[in-house]
Amino acid sequence: MNQTILEIRSQYEALRKTLSLFEEKRASLARIWAEKKPKALAFIGCGSSYMVSCSLRDAAAKALDLPVFAMAAGDLWLNCESYQRQLDGAMIVAVSRSGKTSEILHAADAMDAAGIRYTLCGIVAATDTPLGERAAVSLEIPWAFDESVCQTRSVSNLYAAGLCLISGFAGDKKVPEALSKLCETGDAYLKKAEPLMEQIAKEPWDKAVVLADGVSAGVATEGALAFQEISQLPGAQHHVLDVRHGPIVLVDEKTLVLVYLLPSGQSQQEALIRDLQKKGAKVLVYSNLPREIPDAETISLGTDVGEAAGGIAFLNLCQLAAYEKSAETGSDPDAPTGLDAWIQVN
Repeated sequence: MNQTILEIRSQYEALRKTLSLFEEKRASLARIWAEKKPKALAFIGCGSSYMVSCSLRDAAAKALDLPVFAMAAGDLWLNCESYQRQLDGAMIVAVSRSGKTSEILHAADAMDAAGIRYTLCGIVAATDTPLGERAAVSLEIPWAFDESVCQTRSVSNLYAAGLCLISGFAGDKKVPEALSKLCETGDAYLKKAEPLMEQIAKEPWDKAVVLADGVSAGVATEGALAFQEISQLPGAQHHVLDVRHGPIVLVDEKTLVLVYLLPSGQSQQEALIRDLQKKGAKVLVYSNLPREIPDAETISLGTDVGEAAGGIAFLNLCQLAAYEKSAETGSDPDAPTGLDAWIQVN
């Protein structure tokens, strides 16, 4: 059995540990936020962790009254001086599976060299790492570390840890409570989703389009990346209605479209799904609470965990579909050709 599927299945076991760690760290997170009084908040990462950072940026913008950014660490490293005005006095939250990601460490060096005043925080799926050693505060979740090259369990837990970090800064309990609620039904949800995704993977699609709005748009981009990395098929992410503005021209009968529907705008959402179906696409709809969509496969968590936490359940579908499809494409889901677990750049 592949390591990837074991890591997908163990996401909620890991998530329960991540939430327990947050409860231990909640007071210290509130304290450092009050002490540092940052002028801005920036999330940085590479690849999957940058996509997580984009979702965390949007979550933080809703929870905190200050400027919030997400940056690719390689961009920050190479172009640090152009970001000096934005980042001086900021809290920088670096997101990394390994804690060794070279671009993140180089970006910190570049900020130091440029004289930027900042406080570094880390969210890392490992312990005793270079990033952890440099950070003023670090959420370390080694139980979420993926041995597979392609990240699944790491991504969902780095995202959840970031949501908890924001809640600690904001003094908010709603999102951790929603994540806890997700954990209660998560394992049963995965067991329901896995045979459905196995069935869908047998259908004749050869590319995937992932649609999501709001906070979950960033992790939906990671869902599209899962198709590229795990099954080595084209995958792209767009906001729900925005797919009409150009990308729909590539949707055809060989396209799997996965859609995360939020409660608002139902008539517009369903009109879009009809347009995608007219193009011949196979459409799978996820929603927290059940929705009936004509001629589309639907799956729900069965409980309302809110927009941000629901993004994890939606991401699970992308991971499972990509994994099941890898049996047809011949890609090794644990170690796809041409990809390393983390990238070292000198």
